[in-house]
Formats: sequence, C-alpha cells, structure tokens
Amino acid sequence: MLATPKDANFFMGVLRSDSDGCIEGSLASPKQGFLTTLLLVLIVSLLSCLYLLVVLDYEFFLAIGPGGTPSTPAGYAKICLLRLLARSKRGVLTPPPNHLDRAFRPYFSIPEALPQRSRSRPRSAGLAPHRQITQKGSAQDVLTLATAFKDLARKNPTVLQEGVSCFEKHNLGLFLTPSPADEALLAKEHHLPTKTRVSRRVTCGVPPEVAHMHGSEGSLHLTLHPQDAAAVIQRGWGERHPLAGRWLLSEFMMIYAPVGKEELKCVMDIVRAAAWWVGSVELEA
Repeated sequence: MLATPKDANFFMGVLRSDSDGCIEGSLASPKQGFLTTLLLVLIVSLLSCLYLLVVLDYEFFLAIGPGGTPSTPAGYAKICLLRLLARSKRGVLTPPPNHLDRAFRPYFSIPEALPQRSRSRPRSAGLAPHRQITQKGSAQDVLTLATAFKDLARKNPTVLQEGVSCFEKHNLGLFLTPSPADEALLAKEHHLPTKTRVSRRVTCGVPPEVAHMHGSEGSLHLTLHPQDAAAVIQRGWGERHPLAGRWLLSEFMMIYAPVGKEELKCVMDIVRAAAWWVGSVELEA
C-alpha cells in the first residue's frame, strides 16, 4: 500500500518530536550536571568546616588542661553532651535557690561581710575541666594558695585534712576528717560512688570534700550555703559552675584565682565558709 500525504505528515511530526526531545535532553543534561556538582561542593565545604570546628574545639578542650574528665576523644564526646545541660553566661551569675530553714545561718551574716572584689570578672571556660582563662594567678600566686590550703588543714587537724580532689582526681583538695559514721561506711565499702550520703552534707567522696584548687591557674571549686553563694556572686568573687543544679550540686561554685595578699585573705574566708556549709564547722584562721 502506498503512503498517503496524511501518513507522511504523521511521520514528519514524529521525527520532529524526537529531534526536539533530543535537543531538550542535550540542553538539560549540562544544567543538571552543574547543579549536582554545586551541591557536592557545598556538602564537602560544609563537612570540611564542621570538621575544622570540631578539631579546634577539641584542641581547646585539651588546652584547658587535665580535669575530672579524661583528655581523650571519649571524654570530649561526654563534654559535648553535657553542654546541652550547661547554664548560660548569665545563668552562672544567678544565685542558687535557698529553701533552707532560717535556723541554719550562712557563714557571712550579710553580703557586705565579704569585701567587694576590686577587679572585673575574669572569663571562664569549659565544664570538666572548668577553668579561669583570664586574670590567671602567677606560679607564685598558685604556690601561695596551695600553702594556705595546707596551713588551714594543719591549724584544724581535728576537722580538716588535705588530699587529692575526688572531683578533679589530681588537684589539691581539702576534706573533712572522717567521722565515726564515715569510718563505719569506709570499713564496709571500699568502692563508693562519687556522691555518697553520710552523716554530713553531700559533696564528693567520704569524708566529703570541702574545696579544691587548680594548679594551672589558681581558681577553686567549692560548695557554699545558698546565701553565701549569692554573696560571692554579688561581691564579684565567683560564679556558679555551668552544670550547678543540672549535673552537679546547685551550690557548686567557682572562686576566681586570688592575686596578692588581700585577695588571698578573702578567698580563704570563702574556703572557711565552705567548711561551715559542708560540715557545720568553724575553722581557725
């Protein structure tokens, strides 16, 4: 059968549509390839920036120095998770809540009993370790503070002793001397959890830790009566730990590194306030 003009027109239409599709496909392919390449470049760039940020953050974590958390990738991963609980810069300057009976008085009867710190607040960083990164104490300041710690224990041997901080695992700490209840508990249990309730206020270890200092820059960590903690914040001597009330005790405080005799005197008064809160003992100066 011979093809009619109508059939010829049909075949010509099919050829035109096929050729148009090929042209459109050839025009679309470079455009799709460009978008795919751009997307890959963006993803690689984003991952590279993320990797760089993690590396720099990990190096900063190591640079703060050793603390209660191991200076390892696993320790760093733990700190990254704890950051989800951490207080803001404003939050660490908010006093802890006080639900105590008025019969248990603070060490400082009024905030003004603690002199105003003359310098601006230093910057702090980290969680565990948590350290002061500006206005650090000199090597001599740190040595003087350590001597003051030891002297305080020596002058109060019946209620205070020095040791290795159970929070920090390596820095110098002050502890209450064991009570009969503590002795009985230690005789029964050789491997105790970090926080164990005994006859006195819970902090860390048995007998409980009163305070510890950081040999790297001279700051301290300790626990205070809520009103004393408020006075320390108000008078510029310290701040709450970022995990206070979230992971650590609500009254857990950082005290800024003392520089010079006047600041050291005030800081050791705060250490005595910590002993009052933890063990209801008044220490001889």
